[in-house]
Amino acid sequence: MPIRNRSVVLIFILIISLLFLFTPVNRAQNQSQPQKGNQGGMVLLEKSLRSRNLIHSRWLLEALDGLPMGGSPMRLNFFLLRRSLAFRPVENFYLYNRTYSSPRLRSDGRLRERPPRSDKPFISADNPEFRSRRGMDKLGQLKYVPGIIVVKFREGLTVREVRKTARSLGGRILRSSRFSDFELIEIPETMTVPQAVKLYAKQPDVVYAEPNYYRYSTFRPSDPYYSYQWHFQQIDIESAWDINFGSDPSVIVAVIDSGVAFENYKVFKQAPDLAGTRFVPGFDFVDDDRHPNDEGAGEGFGHGTWVTGIIAQTTNNGLGVAGIAFNATIMPLRVLDATGSGTSSDEAEAIRFATLNGARVINLSLGGEEASQAEHEAVRFAYHNGVVLVAAAGNERDEPEPPSDVCYPARYEEVLAVGATDYLRQRTYYSNGGPGLDVVAPGGDMTVDSNDDGFVDGVLQQSFLAPEYDKFYYFFTSGTSGATPHVAGIVAMLISQYGITDPEVIYDAIRYTAIDQGPPGRDDGYGYGLVNARDLLLGLGINR
Repeated sequence: MPIRNRSVVLIFILIISLLFLFTPVNRAQNQSQPQKGNQGGMVLLEKSLRSRNLIHSRWLLEALDGLPMGGSPMRLNFFLLRRSLAFRPVENFYLYNRTYSSPRLRSDGRLRERPPRSDKPFISADNPEFRSRRGMDKLGQLKYVPGIIVVKFREGLTVREVRKTARSLGGRILRSSRFSDFELIEIPETMTVPQAVKLYAKQPDVVYAEPNYYRYSTFRPSDPYYSYQWHFQQIDIESAWDINFGSDPSVIVAVIDSGVAFENYKVFKQAPDLAGTRFVPGFDFVDDDRHPNDEGAGEGFGHGTWVTGIIAQTTNNGLGVAGIAFNATIMPLRVLDATGSGTSSDEAEAIRFATLNGARVINLSLGGEEASQAEHEAVRFAYHNGVVLVAAAGNERDEPEPPSDVCYPARYEEVLAVGATDYLRQRTYYSNGGPGLDVVAPGGDMTVDSNDDGFVDGVLQQSFLAPEYDKFYYFFTSGTSGATPHVAGIVAMLISQYGITDPEVIYDAIRYTAIDQGPPGRDDGYGYGLVNARDLLLGLGINR
């Protein structure tokens, strides 16, 4: 197309875009309808806590004060109050009946369904046809630069003769190497790179022709216990790190939990493996102050510190373990007290605080059986202000009368509900399911050692046991509490990579790129499948 005509087309497109940009929109139509079903007003979350003390087991990997690695880990048995913590009891105890209503509905009253792949502009990188057509390797990464090849001509040819040969084949010389003797040649849009290489290689004046291959970094953290973090391998995090290096500081992830061991303040100490993690000011809604230090949750276990480590543990520092979005920034918000319980009113306040103070992602590794109007209003406020909310599905599947759906706030339409899988990529025996479940992520199983590494298959991160706030250990723990921050971490990386501001675009991309598990298609046990960081960071499923 001539340059003049091309300019006219570009001006026309710009005018049309401006008209759409300034056209008034009926925003009332875009507001989500109130969640159908039992709202129940402002429900106190500890309402469902009476007589629900559960024994939980934790495996201690290593103490920072010098316990030798390789010995038998200590087993810690203690009680946790069962409101918000998505931890897993190793033994079964009878709990009160939990009945759920209101499956996850869209605002038009219909259940969400997975869109057919043909409706999407991208094809999964697992499709061999896609790889061969686009030149992708088995990891879903581009093997070579599209539209360009490397050609070396025989010595003695003039620049004019080289250009003439390229033009005769429909190509154009982009650049001649300054230090070698090859040319970078742009090929016609109608020709693939393999076709062009074959065509040029046949020419008598050509010594060789080849694709301009990509080379990728192969990052693997130096953290000594990273090899025990099997759960990171399951979401293909190393391939994702080669695309986006652990998010960036502009992406703030709010952790609404029992607080975080993020500072040295009075009796509280910063976790050594969080020393390089970035934090912004948060708030303690339990004690009503600006120091949301983790005071433990249920016999002292630092639940919020453990969750935070999964998202953004200081990584590649030669200490302990790694985090997923290790360059992201954490906003600690405390709503759970030392018993592991909290209220929906504090949670609602924390969600609004996070939204008003720049959080892009909110991690909610907590839940309860009753819906709360105050909580749901806060969730909608965050969602409509571009915040992604990720919440735990809950751990009641193995109870005598298991729930028919995920817990709240995960069940709200505006929240991504995350269930848990084990080392074998199977749904764990405790993970809630139902119409409200979106995806699953590694949550672990403390009853087995399927990978034969000598430890139970829990999710490994650093934490502490209150009141010893200055002694930190590496814990294997399990539950949908641990599955949720895996998703929050890769969401932080996705936002950093593409700058997406619409939560629904992110939700759809996560569902679309999830690796199908269980029965074909979406099901109530796995949702849309196991999250896959690589495909998500490649931009597959993003309807741009």
